[in-house]
Amino acid sequence: MPEAPQPSAWRWLGRLLPPSLRELMYEPLCDDLWRAHLTEALGGGRLLLWLRFVGCFSASVWYSVPRYFIERDRVTLLGKGALVVATGVTLAAMVSLAPWVLFLATHL
Repeated sequence: MPEAPQPSAWRWLGRLLPPSLRELMYEPLCDDLWRAHLTEALGGGRLLLWLRFVGCFSASVWYSVPRYFIERDRVTLLGKGALVVATGVTLAAMVSLAPWVLFLATHL
C-alpha cells in the first residue's frame, strides 16, 4: 500500500500537548497507529481508525494534564488559576444548592 500522509488534525491536536510528551509519546503513537491502519485490513475502516485515535489522544492528554499544573514539584500559574476557578465553582454550587438542601432537610 502506498505511503499516505497522516491526517492534518492529528498534528494540530498534538500541538496542545507539552513538547516533551508530544515528541516522546504522542507522535510515535500516532505514527504506529497510522502505519497499522495502512498495513492492516481492519474492519470498520476510518471510523475504527478515528476511534483508536481518540483513545490514544485521550491517553496522551490524561498523562500530560498534571504537567500543566505541576512542574518540578511546584504548582504552576495555570495550576493556581485552576484551583481558584474550581474553588469558585464549588462555592457557587454550594450557595445555589443550599435552599434546596435546607428544604429537603426540613421536609423529610
